[in-house]
Amino acid sequence: MTETQQQRTLFSFPAIPPGPPSRRNWYQELLDDPECQNDPKKVQEAYESHRHAILSRSIGEFRSLARSISEDIPTLITPDVALIQHVSRQMAGSKAHEPFPLSPANCLVFWARPPHFILELMESIQSGLSSLAGRDLYLVPLPHMHLSVMELSHRHPIAHLRAVYNVVGESLLHTMADVPFTKYKESQGRSVARLIKPQLMMDRAGVAVTFVPDYSPQEGMDNSGQDITKNNPFTYHHLRASMQELALSSGIEIDTSYTAPSAHITIARFVSSHFFDGGEKHATSPPVPISPPTEQSPLSPSGNQNQRRVQKAEQWVDLIHGINEELGKQSEDPVFKEQLEWVVGQQRGLELQLGYVKFGRETERAEMVGQAVPLA
Repeated sequence: MTETQQQRTLFSFPAIPPGPPSRRNWYQELLDDPECQNDPKKVQEAYESHRHAILSRSIGEFRSLARSISEDIPTLITPDVALIQHVSRQMAGSKAHEPFPLSPANCLVFWARPPHFILELMESIQSGLSSLAGRDLYLVPLPHMHLSVMELSHRHPIAHLRAVYNVVGESLLHTMADVPFTKYKESQGRSVARLIKPQLMMDRAGVAVTFVPDYSPQEGMDNSGQDITKNNPFTYHHLRASMQELALSSGIEIDTSYTAPSAHITIARFVSSHFFDGGEKHATSPPVPISPPTEQSPLSPSGNQNQRRVQKAEQWVDLIHGINEELGKQSEDPVFKEQLEWVVGQQRGLELQLGYVKFGRETERAEMVGQAVPLA
């Protein structure tokens, strides 16, 4: 069976795009789907099939665009002007706690921070990416890296987010932040939201590392001799469903940017397109912000330039595939795999962040931090 055929046999579940506030619990809908029926293996398949489909589509579009760039789309990648401006403000020493309090660009969201050994993995991958793309890439600082577990409200002014915060209430928000810890304690350490098998995802905006939920049974008996987890499986997706249920119990409606079977951490974003437009790579990633790109001039139709652009695209795709192949091998290796797996809430509890969080920020800016999962 080919890889494509294998992917077709995996359970998949459609994501939902941004929309009006709703009382849907999409996470629970996936678990209740007749093809899933709360099966942790099917949960992992949903995340695996989603990331495979997204990466395949992104690479296909990337290659196609490299061969057909025109005056309408003059560059292969999309430099993030908002990021460039954001970093410029930071480098200029801006003291504004929230730079855009009235802008509909703020978010109220629960984050998980990866443990130190996963951050080391991210840093190693960043080094490999920048060795090719150089200064075209903004490498997300390690203290800013995060996994968005669940959004409560998306793209609103600060005042609206504060109102949502107050309606849900601080007590319930603390309960939500403590779900990983609480589940761990209630199950005597068997119920943890473990993420495994990292792989790279890419598009024209940047690169992320994605994980899938572990479905390996954590066997154990309670004091009465009953199997703790057989009838109550727990995965990262179950964690998200539980938190959504708690939020909805407050009576609020929830609006999100994009809800999908995905567990990803953004590690790099594009801020220029020199390498991808056929130039040589920059020496290093930028220590200072790159100026926002000006309006692009149409690329010359010269065959040599077109050939260079296609070559750069293939080099980038080959690098992504090469890193993923190595990660895949290590994920199956008993010696390496433990350094590629982590438990959500490990080392640091979930954070509730409120404000302009699009490009990440430090834990110290969190509204609250839940209790960490006390792994042995």
